[in-house]
Amino acid sequence: MTFTEIQARVSKTATFTGSDVDVSSFVDSTVVRDWTLKLQVEALTAAKSARFQFEETVDDWTTTLVGPTFQLKGLIEESYDRVKSWKKANFPASKIGIASGEIRLKLAELDSSGTVIYHAWMET
Repeated sequence: MTFTEIQARVSKTATFTGSDVDVSSFVDSTVVRDWTLKLQVEALTAAKSARFQFEETVDDWTTTLVGPTFQLKGLIEESYDRVKSWKKANFPASKIGIASGEIRLKLAELDSSGTVIYHAWMET
């Protein structure tokens, strides 16, 4: 199994768009490898809400396609973090393994005065 970093562990207090990651090479011959995207939320301020979305492109972000999205609310601490996963089978039109395919994670919403700590990766 191979792990590809999508978003290094970060702490944010406002919306944030992560760096893009080239995922065009996740192909064996002409078949896109099986993959699982994972998002780990280690901490979230009590009573606050955060929404994450994976975004994809094949044209260097001229067009952005929204992929898996996840929203949570309420206190999360390191001792009981949340990990959410999405599999290739759930997103057959994903651009992972497609020529010029790129992916990034966006913290699309975060309530004011909230702090969230998170990390994302892909397993192939």
